[in-house]
Amino acid sequence: MKPLDLRTRPPRGPRETMLGFYFLPRTVDKLRAELSGGNLGDYLNHDAGFSAYVVRRLGLDMNEFRDAVARASDDAGVIAWLAPRLDPAFAPALNAKLETFVVERMSPDDRALMRGRHPVMASRPDLSKLLDVLEADDARVTIRTRDGSAPALLFRPEGEARAWPAIILYTDAFGIRPASEQMSRRLAQGGYLVLLPDLFYRSGPSAPMIPAEVLGDPNRREALMQRLGSLDRDAKVSDAGAFIAFLSSHPDVRGDRFGITGYCFGGNASLTAAGAFGDRFAAVASFHGGNLATDEPESPHRFVADIGGRVYVAGAVEDASFPEEQKQRLEAALTQAGVDHVVTTYAGAHHGFAVPDHPAYNPEAAERHWRASFELFSETLR
Repeated sequence: MKPLDLRTRPPRGPRETMLGFYFLPRTVDKLRAELSGGNLGDYLNHDAGFSAYVVRRLGLDMNEFRDAVARASDDAGVIAWLAPRLDPAFAPALNAKLETFVVERMSPDDRALMRGRHPVMASRPDLSKLLDVLEADDARVTIRTRDGSAPALLFRPEGEARAWPAIILYTDAFGIRPASEQMSRRLAQGGYLVLLPDLFYRSGPSAPMIPAEVLGDPNRREALMQRLGSLDRDAKVSDAGAFIAFLSSHPDVRGDRFGITGYCFGGNASLTAAGAFGDRFAAVASFHGGNLATDEPESPHRFVADIGGRVYVAGAVEDASFPEEQKQRLEAALTQAGVDHVVTTYAGAHHGFAVPDHPAYNPEAAERHWRASFELFSETLR
């Protein structure tokens, strides 16, 4: 059995299922880490926490379960052992019970213990369910950059551990929040390892933003624009290099060319990264990206000559940050550089159309963007 190191590859998520039951794949991964002489990292062993609770509720003997995992070469062997011992009809009730465990019902001592084990609770007070806390904590990574340490989240497809093509997803101006995590998970389920970095780490930690609230408050909106203005091309390129280095050394990444996609400010940053590291990106996407082809010397369109992958840019109508003249200028630059590309505008959609918590969210345009994204990545990263 190949050693499983949970410091670099977390166990499968708490909501991943085996024979319909939460936590069984996660428990199998913990057992494999112990049995193979790997490393559990900060994770509790198989005799503690939710893993022990689920196994006990299923009427299984943990030692016998452990022996079955030791004998099995893959999940199929474990399932063959479990199948005659479990009633799948019980799964919905047990899973629903696990969904009821919430932070606010814990004792002060247990809550303090959870905060010590799961630092994400301090920065994400919106996470009320313990399963959500575990999912968020599993995804956390820290990437060393030129200017410090960038927090990031790493999302994997469900299933047994393996290597996947990697995609970097850049958020809009409002940063990492539940909506961007939801989008990253959806992209990951297409068969990709998705890195969601905090592009604004230089400003320090902050609570997740709600776009409608920020846009409706002139002072907060002005502060947001100042934060965006603080990130010049040099910072974007430097960060992209750090993210590329992180993915290049990660055991779950397959291949040395990646995908990158971004929204609003992130769309600008994705095109900037592709222009600086043209040989490292097989696919580049920008959705309602802003200021892609301006008169400024750092405008992304001025650096597209070295892009070696396919580019897909979708703008919004009546978008002051990407008007028709910018669209034409970007199109001309990509054509002159010989870059395989599509630059289009989604009729009836406005700036922010792809992001589910944005006031301009447009379900029809959002689904079009998902179709375009999956087509782009499936044709370039597989």
